Amino acid sequence: MRLGIHSLFFTDVIEAKMRELAESSDLALEFFVRDFDPPLDLSLDAFCFPIHLISPQQKQESEIVLLLDIGQRSYSLLIHKDLKEVGKRLGLNPDVPIYHPSEFIGNRLYELNASITLRKSQTIKIIADLMDGVQSNFVIESFLVNDKISESYEVINLNEKEFGHAPGQGFIAVMINKDSTFRQMLRRLNSKGNIAISNIERKIAKMYGQPLNIHCELDMAGRYKVWAFTETAQVQVSQSTRHLLEDKVISKLKNN
Repeated sequence: MRLGIHSLFFTDVIEAKMRELAESSDLALEFFVRDFDPPLDLSLDAFCFPIHLISPQQKQESEIVLLLDIGQRSYSLLIHKDLKEVGKRLGLNPDVPIYHPSEFIGNRLYELNASITLRKSQTIKIIADLMDGVQSNFVIESFLVNDKISESYEVINLNEKEFGHAPGQGFIAVMINKDSTFRQMLRRLNSKGNIAISNIERKIAKMYGQPLNIHCELDMAGRYKVWAFTETAQVQVSQSTRHLLEDKVISKLKNN
């Protein structure tokens, strides 16, 4: 199977997950790192992309058949080592902007250090600037932090239960062309837990209709736990079944 992935997201974590997929399914995988987004071109059988960054148009032009949990669902704050200021909380220099993707994350960081400078930006633009060597401070998805980044930046993981993350963040979608012969083979590799968690987060976001950060997980006892964060509210819901789970989260957000 010819599998493509955008160059911005091709990390050791992703490559290891793809190798694991190949070994568990007896698929013969060929990797193609590309600089374009979905939809697929005809030379590829499938394409990997973070599910929280897929646009509605991309979803229409290709089909998501498999979700892979990459095990890191949080954001990380990257503080450039050459731009740190001794004596400031977290070493954050107030003259060096922090580029971040979420108002809630920006507000939480401001609570930690009110002198910081914040700049909201799109996730893909933040990653591209970081990879291009732009010197600043950033908030990015934790799975993108590699050895090269760690050499130049102090990395502070932002707890997903305190900061949340984008709905569906932490899952890589494997997409195929509509007429692909790999559809059923890839669908059989799905984890029901992965699908449920991703669907819950994205459904809550759609029902709420406004920007929010969220984190959902299944604990060892099989209970659903949801943390949801907006600019004005923070709520938590825990229950043993999914019945009306999304509705309860929305109700708490609106009444908080």
